[in-house]
Amino acid sequence: MFLVLGLRPGELFALRWNDKAQNSLRIDSSITDGIEVDTKTEGSNTSVWLPVSMNTELEWWKSVSEDPAPEAFIFPSVRGTAINTNNFLFRVLKEAGKQAGVAGVTHQMLRRTCSTYMAQLTTVKDVQAHLRHTNAKTTLEHYIKSVPESVRVAVESLDHLLKSKLEAGEGRGAN
Repeated sequence: MFLVLGLRPGELFALRWNDKAQNSLRIDSSITDGIEVDTKTEGSNTSVWLPVSMNTELEWWKSVSEDPAPEAFIFPSVRGTAINTNNFLFRVLKEAGKQAGVAGVTHQMLRRTCSTYMAQLTTVKDVQAHLRHTNAKTTLEHYIKSVPESVRVAVESLDHLLKSKLEAGEGRGAN
C-alpha cells in the first residue's frame, strides 16, 4: 500500500475501517509519535483511489481481523493501538530490504518509487494529486526520480557495445 498508494506511514497506520469505502480510502488523520493528529497539510486531508485488487485484499483482511469494528485500526499493533512508524521501519521494512539485497529502505523511498512509476503513466499534476502535494514543484523536485528515456537508451547501448566487444575477445579485463 505504501508503494501503490504513496501513503505516508503515519497515514497508513492511522487508517480505520470506517475510512474505507468501496474504491477509496479517506485520509483524515496521521499517527505521529503514537498520537493521532491531523494530516500533514489541508490538501492531504482527502481520499485516495483504492485499486480493485487492494479492495479485495482489504475485504479479506477485515474478515480475518480480530477487531473489524468501524473505529478499529485496519493495521493495529498487537495491543490494538496504532503501529509505531519507527518500529515498522526497523523491524519490517529494513529487514525486508536486507533480505531483498536492498540497503537503506525507507517509507520515503516507497513514496518516491510510487511517484516515479506513476510519472511514466500520467501527468505530473495527476501524481501531485495522488500524493496530495500542495504544488507540483514539490512532486517534481523531491519525489519523481526518473531517468530520461534518452539516457536509458544510451546506457543500454553502451552495455550492449561493451558486452559484444568482450564476447569478441577485445578488451578483456578492461571492464
